Amino acid sequence: MNVHKNARLSQHSRAEVVRRVQAGQPPKAVATAFGVDVKTVAKG
Repeated sequence: MNVHKNARLSQHSRAEVVRRVQAGQPPKAVATAFGVDVKTVAKG
């Protein structure tokens, strides 16, 4: 995966975002918890 130096999420954070959404948490709540946009969560 290509991650630029200013990325808000690391590989581990991205994996946690995916886990939380798959566990049933609303994408908006996950986005707020990680300080990113809902669009970023949707990329999962």
